[in-house]
Formats: sequence, C-alpha cells, structure tokens
Amino acid sequence: MYTVTINKKNFKMIYAALSKRRFRTWVYTNIVRSSLFWFIIPRHFSVLIEDPVLDFDEISTSEAPSSDPHSKPKTKRTSGVEDQRIRGKHQVPGKLEDVICEMMANQAWTTGLQNSIRSLVPEFSHSLVYNVLHGARESEHALQFFRWVERSGLFNHDSETYLKMIHILGRASKLNHARCILLDMARKGIQYDENMFMELIDGYGKAGIVQEAVKIFDKMKELGVEKSVKSYDTLFKLIMRRGRYIMAERYFNKMLGERIEPTTHTYNILLWGFFLSQRLETAMRFFEDMKSRRLPPDIVTYNVMINGYIRFKKLEEAEKLFMEMKRKNINPSVMSYTTMIKGYVAVDRVADGKKLLEEMISVGIKPAAVTYSTLFPGFCDAGKENRV
Repeated sequence: MYTVTINKKNFKMIYAALSKRRFRTWVYTNIVRSSLFWFIIPRHFSVLIEDPVLDFDEISTSEAPSSDPHSKPKTKRTSGVEDQRIRGKHQVPGKLEDVICEMMANQAWTTGLQNSIRSLVPEFSHSLVYNVLHGARESEHALQFFRWVERSGLFNHDSETYLKMIHILGRASKLNHARCILLDMARKGIQYDENMFMELIDGYGKAGIVQEAVKIFDKMKELGVEKSVKSYDTLFKLIMRRGRYIMAERYFNKMLGERIEPTTHTYNILLWGFFLSQRLETAMRFFEDMKSRRLPPDIVTYNVMINGYIRFKKLEEAEKLFMEMKRKNINPSVMSYTTMIKGYVAVDRVADGKKLLEEMISVGIKPAAVTYSTLFPGFCDAGKENRV
C-alpha cells in the first residue's frame, strides 16, 4: 500500500500527478453530483490528510478581514496624500522615487551616488522621502537613505517616516536597528506613537524572541506611551503563538486592571491560543466570559471554537455552535463547513459530511480544494468496505 500525505499546498499537485494515464484508476462519482467534481486516483492508494494548526492570521484574514476593529479603511488626507502609512502604495504616484530606488539597487552607497541623487532632486519633500523608503528593494538601502537625508540636512523626519522605517526593519528581521531607530526619536524631539511599538513588538514576536517583545511592551509605560487594546492584541497574538498561555492570562488581567476593555478580536486571539496550547477548559471559560461582557461572537469566533472542539473530538459541541451561528444570521464560511466536514469524517459519519458539502454548494459557497480532500478519505474507506 502507498501512502500520500496531502495538505493545502500540495493537494492540486498530487491530484494532477495521480490523474495521469499510467496509473490504474477508478472513480468515486458519488462524492458530489457528478457534474461538480470527480476524483481520479490509482487503485490501492490510501490518502491521509494533514491536520495543521492554523495560525490566527490564516483564520482571521481569510474569513473576516473586518474582525480586527483596529484595521481602518484607507482614506484620503486633506493634502491629497493617500493615508497608507506602512504597507500601502506610493503616496503620490511619480517616477523620481523609482529612479532613486533603481540607482540604490545598482550602485554601492558612496558619496558619488549621494551626489547623483542630490543633483536629481530639487527638494526632498515628505512624499518623496516616504516613497523612496517604501520602494527601496532592500532594507539596507532604505536605512542608508533614511539616515543620509537627515544627516545631510535635506529632510527632517517625522513620526510617519519613522514608523515606515521601523516597519521595514522589522519585516527584514533587523530588530536591533529598528529598536535603535525607535529609541532615537526622543532625542530628536519626535513624539512616540503606539503603532511604532506595535511594529517592533510584532517583529520580535515573528522572530520568536518573545521576552524581548515583552520588554518593549513593558517599556511603553516607562516612556509615557499610552497603551490601548490594540497593543495588547499584538502582544497576545505573539505570546499565544509561542504557547505562553499563562503569560497571556496574566497580561489579560493586567489589561483589565488598567481599565482597557477587551474586544471580540481580543477574545478571538485568546481563544485561538488556548486551543493551540490544548487548554480546552480555559478556552471554554473565556468564551463564556466573552458572552458575559455582551461581546457578540463573530465568524472568526465561531470558526476558532468549532475548530477547537473538532480537534478535541467534541463533535456534538461543534454542531451546536454551527447551528447557533446560523440562528444568529452569521453565515458559515468555507472554513466553517470544511471544519465540520472534517469532524464528521473523523467519526465515520461520511454521509453527514457529504450532506454538509451539498448544503454548502446549495447556498452558493464554493468549496476549496481542502474541502474535497477533507471529505475524500471517508469515501476511500467507504469504497474499501463496499468492495469487501
């Protein structure tokens, strides 16, 4: 017997390989109505589905981009500059910044290059400096340009260009540089911004340096930076990702002590983290606490809870939540249906999984490849039993 492991990334590749003529194939035409999907696989193959633990970002961004109350729609400022302070497009469309970025990419950072840039630019405006930072191909290019324009007296940085530079360095894992840039602001008389600390905390978290991230978070109070729930959310996400659920509970209580109210998004992160750390009872307690605060669960909340219950083989509880979200007019998503189907297949209720797939299609939700691959092992087993 052969064993093929299929996950979201390699499902299509495996499916294509298994469909080639050289394999002896057979078809399960009753997975869905024949016009919807056909599986063609070689005989005597057993298919296993990986069950990875989804990162919170995968759950929240794929299902409910608006789940995070801190994400704001992009708006136009009075100056006509697009307010995309970190990840957005160029603030003002233009070509001069592209020329500068091209020059930095193809030449060493020398006095000659600096003089060439200076001869091109009549005035180093805020939008030009920002756009060069944004368009720089390497973080090192951005940092050299950032320092040069200020030291040469060509431009005085503000909180916006500092935030951009911190983001660039954090994304490149040059966290010590980012920290120096951040702490240098006070000497320049530039006021700290909560978002700057969030960028640095997030960078340390993604690098797995949790203790340093916590130190930066704690330093905010010392530097007089007022924290809001979004700073705590950033902290919760990174420490939960590393399984520090006890630390998360401690900082949650600290947040409440500072009279900062949690949001639905806050609870979504915590619930995801508790399930990630195999803390079922804690997750259930926080879910009840969330409802006691009259914070309405959203699609992300339900997906996290349903996925958690399925992982703990508590299908009945997952079914109750699935029906509850429907009663509250929260439409199940692809992830909701796929997770429930996975739960049914795990306990050999393949027919119920098939019904749910048909329901999913009937309400206009297009199944993903992983939806079919989740249901597929159950039909393989059913086919073997029928042959016996």
